[in-house]
Amino acid sequence: MEDNKHPIIIENVSCSRGNRVVLNNLSLKVFPGKCLTIKGANGTGKTTLLRLLAGLQKNTDGKILFGGKDILKIQQEYKNHIFFLNENNPIKNAFSCFENLSFWAELEGTEKLIKKALAFQNLESLKNVPAKFLSMGQKRRLNLSRLAITNKKIWLLDEPINGLDKESVDNLCSLLNKHLSNNGFLVIATHFDLNLETNTIYL
Repeated sequence: MEDNKHPIIIENVSCSRGNRVVLNNLSLKVFPGKCLTIKGANGTGKTTLLRLLAGLQKNTDGKILFGGKDILKIQQEYKNHIFFLNENNPIKNAFSCFENLSFWAELEGTEKLIKKALAFQNLESLKNVPAKFLSMGQKRRLNLSRLAITNKKIWLLDEPINGLDKESVDNLCSLLNKHLSNNGFLVIATHFDLNLETNTIYL
């Protein structure tokens, strides 16, 4: 599959939560090398759309195509391309920053990138500190540092800059621009404007 040459196509997709329609007949395309930003008030379906794109939630109507194939029919192959980052930090509190990054890097075979990941969000001085002693902002930066060790092509980020200072946001935008320059996919749900060239949809 030429995964980084064709768009992800969302075709007439609807999704309900309980008895409430969250997304209704939505169609759009996500192109490699182009950022798509999702904006809207709380409860309008931003996270739902990201979960649909991640293959974590099923649409009630329509389909999502990747490489011309319905993602529900190629679930494992598709999920191998996905990096989904949200506010549910998968951090192991008993592990240090270095140990957390080592654990994630080992899953992807990118152990050589751990030093770069620590530098990405200025965590070098905290690398031996157990995560349970980190502030919420520091845990947020540690979670974001996973971006610096992943080889996944499709990045789906849910409110990635909450709790970050300007330097951390600038570092993040620099990495996101590099990902786009490598023809990666990027979809961000955020209330904020980032230093990225982007197409924006409002839900």
